[in-house]
Amino acid sequence: MTRLDGGFPNSKLIATLLTAVLVCAAAGVAMARSSAATVTTHHGKLGSMLAGGNGHTLYLFTHDSRTKSSCYKTCAATWLPDLTHARPVAAAGSGVNAKLLGTTRRTNGAMQVTYNGHPLYFYAGDKKAGNMHGENANAFGGHWYVVSTKGSAIKPKKAWSPGNQGY
Repeated sequence: MTRLDGGFPNSKLIATLLTAVLVCAAAGVAMARSSAATVTTHHGKLGSMLAGGNGHTLYLFTHDSRTKSSCYKTCAATWLPDLTHARPVAAAGSGVNAKLLGTTRRTNGAMQVTYNGHPLYFYAGDKKAGNMHGENANAFGGHWYVVSTKGSAIKPKKAWSPGNQGY
């Protein structure tokens, strides 16, 4: 059904529905951007350690100064900062101490999750939940360690090398 003036029937209804869809989509994006990072734990060969809400292992970097990240550019492409848009939360029953969770502002203004003052990172080489291929890596001027629920580095008994990455 085409009108003589070239318009569609119910064009006001269509415009209203399209506007409603766009508003809902924008609200969904805003909600996603305002969501808080979740910190949980998983158990591996080194014991109970911190993980992101996706189950991927979280690391601390010994080259960071207390609460300030020193991992940017190439470093941040390998060691991905755990970012949040709200105060991070501890997963219920995980053993994560919510009082030790916090944030630090990165140079680009993004908020990075901290635990016991340590900025937290994911390792790009960990392809699935529970991997900890970055444990004890010596890169970008410091060592990388998984983090205990107490907020300290968990150091392995053997040194990291490309041949023993498969914890």
